[in-house]
Amino acid sequence: MLTLNEIHKEVNGTFFNAPRNFSFEKVSTDTRTLKKGDIFIALRGTKFDGHQFVKEAFEKGAQFCIVDTKVPVSCLVVKDTLEALGNIARAYRRKFKIPIVGITGSNGKTTTKDMVASLLAQKFVVHKSKANFNNLIGVPLTLLNLKKDHQAAVVEMGTNQLGEIKRLTEIVEPTLGVITHIGIAHLEGLKNLEEIFKEKIALFEFLHKKEHHLIVNIDDPFLAQWAQGKNHVTSVSLERKADIYTKNFKVLELGKTSFEILLNKDTIPVVLNVGGKHHVRNVLLAVGVAHRLGVKLEDIENGLSHLTTSPGRCEIHDLGRVKILDDTYNANPDSMRASLEYLSEAGKTLGFKTVAILGDMFELGYKTKKFHQEIGRFISQLKIHTLYTLGEYSQEMIGETSIQHTQAGKQPIDIVNDFIKRLDQPTLVLVKGSRGMKMEVVVELLKQKLKKG
Repeated sequence: MLTLNEIHKEVNGTFFNAPRNFSFEKVSTDTRTLKKGDIFIALRGTKFDGHQFVKEAFEKGAQFCIVDTKVPVSCLVVKDTLEALGNIARAYRRKFKIPIVGITGSNGKTTTKDMVASLLAQKFVVHKSKANFNNLIGVPLTLLNLKKDHQAAVVEMGTNQLGEIKRLTEIVEPTLGVITHIGIAHLEGLKNLEEIFKEKIALFEFLHKKEHHLIVNIDDPFLAQWAQGKNHVTSVSLERKADIYTKNFKVLELGKTSFEILLNKDTIPVVLNVGGKHHVRNVLLAVGVAHRLGVKLEDIENGLSHLTTSPGRCEIHDLGRVKILDDTYNANPDSMRASLEYLSEAGKTLGFKTVAILGDMFELGYKTKKFHQEIGRFISQLKIHTLYTLGEYSQEMIGETSIQHTQAGKQPIDIVNDFIKRLDQPTLVLVKGSRGMKMEVVVELLKQKLKKG
């Protein structure tokens, strides 16, 4: 791990009551998970202040803390504890001479991270970000959990304000990067697509200086135009010829697709236990990373056959004549369209009635109403049979759609009861909304009610 002397080199601060010659095994920012011997870093946020828990941290066995205000225990007082956390994580990361993959983008980061880690595991012992540990707290904690037996790491990097990817990249110092997509997300902090593009491309600017490589999805118009003529860039596509691309895409059944991947002069046949073309793009990005890091083609093919999605990301719940597409993890306009397209396409393949239960999409700023209305019109184009909405903004979808049945619900149980009352044929249900809407409650209610019936 790091010694206090090494930490002091990375952060500007003043020691109080602290020896400088001991080392430690773990950094903690949360007293609920802190273990004896940890160093505690007291972070400040809009809704929390870690300095209120310094006493508790020492009662649980912390041997030292980093704070921005002097406290009556062993401590290092710094100007900004969040900056200190990042600097400490970077110093620790530099002890590992291993491939570190940084992944960013408006959609698909977590799924791509998981797929990259799965394919790299065919060759390496892999460390990856937990859950959505993709911000200025989660990314440093991910790096600080590297162990000496790890041979590669996959780090997800998110943003909701300008400069965050630049800072995360400085902390991670990736040796290879991935940009999944430039789409509409976090418009409260990033005003438009141009700002989102500028933010994401900070990853390439770091990699380019180091002559490291970037894998990008050129089905995205921003990335397609930007990637032309760039060195150290591998392109992937479903729609056009690229360094890595697909052909012969088919939906075999719900949650299963087949296609071929063309990579240089090689063709990789794939039967994927994941549905939706948007997930195939994530697969191509993962293949690009694995190929770049020397995973053999036969191992890539084997790894692809075992890929699955994480809970809440187009997860399938089979309840007999009702099948649920659980995409409750999060939502923005682009991911909402992709999931609705999959609902429509899979419904036609199965011959099932299609129902969308949708919650509000957050962090869209002053265009929130407009984006929800656009989704309503999109639902009409896809000819989805039924639309239920939860939340203030998603009601805007109903006024823009012309499908058979719509209903705005005040509570999840209202929607579930109406759905069951109208259940008259095999049905495929998409449940999706932003994280704060807790749409997984709808999924659990459906499972409970339908299992009882």
